[in-house]
Amino acid sequence: MDGYSDRPQLDDVSPAPDTREAQVVTAAWVRDAREERGENAARDEDHHGSRWWWLAGLAVLLAGIGVVFALRAAGGAPPAEAQVADTLPLVETVAVVPEGRGYAIEEEGFLRPRAEVDVVAELAGRIGYVSPKLIPGGRFEAGEVLFRLDARDARAQLSQARANLDSARAQLEQANADDARQQRLAEIGAVATAQAEQSAAGLASARAAVAQGEAQVEIAAERLEDTEVTAPFSATVMRESAALGAYVSPGQVVARLFDNAAAEVPLGLAPADAAAVRRAVREADGPLIVRVEPTVSSASTRTLYGEVAEIARSLDPQARTVQVTIRVDDAFSEEGEGEVYAQDFVEVILPAVAARPLYAAPAGVLRKDGYVWTVEEEGGEAVLVRVDVEPVRFEEERVVFAADADLTGRRLVQTALTEEAAGMRVRTERAEDRDERERQAEEGPPGSSGGSPGSSDPSGQAGSSAP
Repeated sequence: MDGYSDRPQLDDVSPAPDTREAQVVTAAWVRDAREERGENAARDEDHHGSRWWWLAGLAVLLAGIGVVFALRAAGGAPPAEAQVADTLPLVETVAVVPEGRGYAIEEEGFLRPRAEVDVVAELAGRIGYVSPKLIPGGRFEAGEVLFRLDARDARAQLSQARANLDSARAQLEQANADDARQQRLAEIGAVATAQAEQSAAGLASARAAVAQGEAQVEIAAERLEDTEVTAPFSATVMRESAALGAYVSPGQVVARLFDNAAAEVPLGLAPADAAAVRRAVREADGPLIVRVEPTVSSASTRTLYGEVAEIARSLDPQARTVQVTIRVDDAFSEEGEGEVYAQDFVEVILPAVAARPLYAAPAGVLRKDGYVWTVEEEGGEAVLVRVDVEPVRFEEERVVFAADADLTGRRLVQTALTEEAAGMRVRTERAEDRDERERQAEEGPPGSSGGSPGSSDPSGQAGSSAP
């Protein structure tokens, strides 16, 4: 055996009971200590990891706050506020144009002669003469003969009446002489008083006969004059039914004439429009001049000028309108023959003065309930502000309205939003974009004549105004 044969082997040596127990306890403690160290290490590792993540989050937050302050310092909006602003509705605005208080009212009516008369026969008889101008459209001056009746009977009656008058005057001279002689004889008592009274009665009868003869002559002369029918004033023939040799009865209408001197256009205006015209009349320095123009359906082609002759002070009970009468002097003058027709349908442009200031803008700014939206700055934000207005007239794509509020220099919202409310936040287009849009609107689409309002194309036709 070698030198180690006397040493006991561990596998073969069994420890004593207390030693084995100590080894078991030691082994368990070591195992528990190792497990505790592992848990502590894991816990320390988690603690250190959480602390690093917390520090990283804090660094990111601080960096974000720094970016926000940097953007604000540079005048920019924070990302969140910029996103909110992008969701606000974008609206287009247009400038409002002050129109003062004066404007024009356009109304249609009929151009009627100031006077129309029926020409009738005063006597019964046959027509012996008809003027060649007695046809529709024929013109007569005052006193010109229209037609004559056969006057032979009237002349004979006048001759007889004159002869009777001459006889009565001769008898009156004889009665005067007899009465004078009888009165002298009665004064000296040569004749009875009764005889002198009888002579005076004969003189009175002779005088009555002369008066009756004179009346008969006057009647006969009038009858003869009535056989000739003349124009009562400067007139134009509207219609006639006179024919040479035709028999007419007293009161029978032979022709109808209208006055050449002046015409009238009666108009029915709404009470508010009539009040505006009345204000214009008060402010006018002299008569209020109006323009009378033919319409597309008129036969007339000449523009006339007249004046407001009368504004009624009562309403039409059915139409609830106020009648305003326009007088047009020399409407049917000879110079306008063939260009102006009586009873034609015309348009009258009347000056008017509004009670409130007027403004003009594209028609798209007007809402159906009679108001417009303006954009105002409140707290650095653009918000909608409602302004009530009263439309006065529409001109193609423009609207003229009255407003109590002063809209000078303000812009109106043209964009129609799905939802609109007072105080609603909106976005407005940039000034350069707005100027470009308005410039393009003035020039019109490519290829159009464009230009400023009232410009003319080569053909001489006036160009239409931009909204």
